[in-house]
Amino acid sequence: MSLLRRLLKRMRAVSDFDADRDRACAVVDRLAARHLSAFMATPLEPFARVNAQFRAVTGRRSRSVRLARALAGIPLVLAVVVRAAFPKPPRQPEPCYGVTSQEAPEYEIPADVSARGVIVHCADRRGLGFAEALGVVASLVRVRCWNPEVHAKALISVDRALGAMRTRPAEAYVSWFEWDYTSSVVSEFAAREGCRAINIMHGDKFYSPSDSFFAFDEYWVWDPAYGEIAQRLHARLGAIEVYTPHRLQAPAESRLRDVEVGVLWPAYPLSETEQAAFGEAVEELMSVFMVRIRPHPRRHPNAALEPLRRRLVEMTSDSGAETGLEFVDRCQAVVGYLSTSLLEAAARGALTACVADGRFEQVVSYHPVFGGSVPGVLAADIVSWLASRLGES
Repeated sequence: MSLLRRLLKRMRAVSDFDADRDRACAVVDRLAARHLSAFMATPLEPFARVNAQFRAVTGRRSRSVRLARALAGIPLVLAVVVRAAFPKPPRQPEPCYGVTSQEAPEYEIPADVSARGVIVHCADRRGLGFAEALGVVASLVRVRCWNPEVHAKALISVDRALGAMRTRPAEAYVSWFEWDYTSSVVSEFAAREGCRAINIMHGDKFYSPSDSFFAFDEYWVWDPAYGEIAQRLHARLGAIEVYTPHRLQAPAESRLRDVEVGVLWPAYPLSETEQAAFGEAVEELMSVFMVRIRPHPRRHPNAALEPLRRRLVEMTSDSGAETGLEFVDRCQAVVGYLSTSLLEAAARGALTACVADGRFEQVVSYHPVFGGSVPGVLAADIVSWLASRLGES
């Protein structure tokens, strides 16, 4: 398997497939965020623009990238053969209400759901029935999604769901997904298993809406507007339930905010140019404020920030010892990209400013549901904007 991983990694490096894909995804994220505020008035037109621009970005691929797309499925097929030939012994997982990760509070379950005693599928990397999961995913390719990596991700998720459902049959399957192809496949699989599909919102990201076809028996959202968005995108939904997770509630006790400005490192990877610009922006903030950076648990600064590396390390929060909520609760102000963490910071009393790229130049639209709770700030005004408001407090 390590040989297959190295082969796939080499193909990605040669074709620059990942960089192309990530740039395209970043474009979709920004466009979706920008157009969601107009979405309620014109249901499909904004996403039609998003998808058209996404295709324009992804369509400009070199021959090597197209070849890499075609070859990307080969290691997956070989992996299926290996897993089928050497199956892992079944094991009995324990029921769990949450996800084992550094950001466990992010995956909380509403009390009305946990009180029923349903089995919750955790982030378990060891699934059961890999070959059967492949059959499930293969039967769903009627959806217009031909990216091998997307199908591989869906395959892994179905494999985990299959293991959870077969080893300990449950009344319902609880999942935490944003709007993507994987959530659609898992919800369809739960329906085939005769298992009630419950989805709990944990982030406001909308990925590839044109590929989404999910059907949830219960859809737990932060605001009724999210349910309306899902319905306008032709999702098959049962009950739409509204809840407010504790991370979007003000802390019960006042916290010592010993960090003037906290900077959130984005989840999606930045190019070297963007990272260098991000470093320059952080330097400007550092000249006025005491700054700390919170890297995303899955992303960390790379060699593009080498000139600033030592200073950045000194002012980087230890993501292994401090949760995202603990970090934003320490900050008087939080600056970052459009993200759930910014909404958390705003809801929990921090001054927040939203930027669109590493240069702090673009202004992102207000959040479609929470209105102006996370305003965009112009690049030239970022330092003075923070200084004036921190001075008021």
